Amino acid sequence: MKCLASDRGKYFNGVNVRHNLNRYPVIRFVALGLLAVLLASCTPMQWTKPGQDPAQMREDIGACDRQAWMRAQSEAFTNPNYVLEPTVQRDQHGRPYVSWGQRYFPDRSIRELTLFEMCMRDRGYQYVPVQPERQR
Repeated sequence: MKCLASDRGKYFNGVNVRHNLNRYPVIRFVALGLLAVLLASCTPMQWTKPGQDPAQMREDIGACDRQAWMRAQSEAFTNPNYVLEPTVQRDQHGRPYVSWGQRYFPDRSIRELTLFEMCMRDRGYQYVPVQPERQR
């Protein structure tokens, strides 16, 4: 297959890349969505409260952290929510089979994070992107 100068960049290993992307618009949509998520996840965030001094903020963060951890642990033991989770394993002859195990859901760390965020918001804090310092 002969490439013309105008076709340069359209082919990768003999495959028309632009044609394939146009044939599968879902790939383009997923790629753009993934790119947006990756870019948004790079934004640093912080807890802020107008007029709050740093010492009080550290104390509030520590108190909410301890409170969220204790409550998440007690909820996990008093009200366990288990889901069955299939696991594909292989027997001694290499044949696959499915075994069912139990897993706690939702994960305690997710519940702990939710409780921490609720505590901080109850104390008047907001979770906002970090503002870059302005040059003078």
